[in-house]
Order: sequence, then C-alpha cells, then structure tokens
Amino acid sequence: MKEYESTIKETSKSDENIDFIESEVKVYDFDAYTEDVCKEYRSKKSLSSVDAFALSDDGDFWFIEFKNARKSQLPKKSLPPKAYDSMYTAYFFLNQKYSIDELKSKAILFVVYNDDVISDENKENPSKGFSKFKNKIGELAKIDTETRILFGLEKFKGFLYKEIHTIGKQEFLEKYEQKCRLIE
Repeated sequence: MKEYESTIKETSKSDENIDFIESEVKVYDFDAYTEDVCKEYRSKKSLSSVDAFALSDDGDFWFIEFKNARKSQLPKKSLPPKAYDSMYTAYFFLNQKYSIDELKSKAILFVVYNDDVISDENKENPSKGFSKFKNKIGELAKIDTETRILFGLEKFKGFLYKEIHTIGKQEFLEKYEQKCRLIE
C-alpha cells in the first residue's frame, strides 16, 4: 500500500494535469493501483476506478472521485462503472482482510465536482424559473435537494455503498477533507 500513498492534491488533478484541490492530506492513489492490477492480472484490460481511497476518522472506507467540472458537465455514464469496479478492486487492495459484505457496510462513495471556479464563458446560465421548477419537483418527490444522489449513482446506495455523496468542492473541503486517513 505504501507505494500508492499520495495526496488529495495529486489525486484530484485532471487528466490534463490541472490542479483541482490544493490539499496535502494523505490518501491512496486508487487509479495507480487499479492500473497496476490491470497490467498484472487483466492483460492490460482496464477497469474503471475512483481517483482516491482513504480511511475516515470513523473507520469507514472512502472512495473519492474528483471532477474539476460543473456537475451539469460531468460525463455521467463514466461514473457508475467507477463505483462498481472500485468496490471489487478495493477488496484486493485491502488484501482480502474484509469480506465483500464487510467492505460494503463501511464504504462511502464521494463524487466531488467544481461548480465554483469555472471561467465565465463556460458557466451555464440557467434561468431562475427552471431552478425553482427543479427544486419544486424535488420537493414534490420528497427529495432533499441538498443531499440527493446525482449521476445515476443512487442504485449503488445500499447495494455497494452505505452512503453516497455527490457534492461540490467547497463542501468536501469544509466537511470531509481533514477526516481522510491512511490505513495503519
């Protein structure tokens, strides 16, 4: 595991090597681990994976996918395979110390997006009326607009993950960043 130790800063960089979250908090580079597993055991056939893996203060396993894009611009079809493949890859990453059921009972998935720092030319300009409409539909459907699960990942809650959070960068920094730990 030591060879996959990294930081939130490094694991949150885009494929174009653009910084997303400036944080030296330690996590595991789950993309690097998954890539090595695929080279060794899958004849280089790729698996999808989240960017980072960490232990929380509470002893839960955190699977973290960073997306430096507005939530409306995320490639939604790429996220469910990451959620699925990462769970089973983590089983081996943890040296099979936990059964799949034990792992699932402690697994929390995060998708962290960036609705804040996007240039004005790339910002969407939704009408206030449409935003009100979306929130009203959510209320009628009894969906909490602050905690609803986005990107087609809701099917994994209770199946592979005990919790799923699709949140903005600022919320991640305020509530979760400092709770990430390496496994001792």
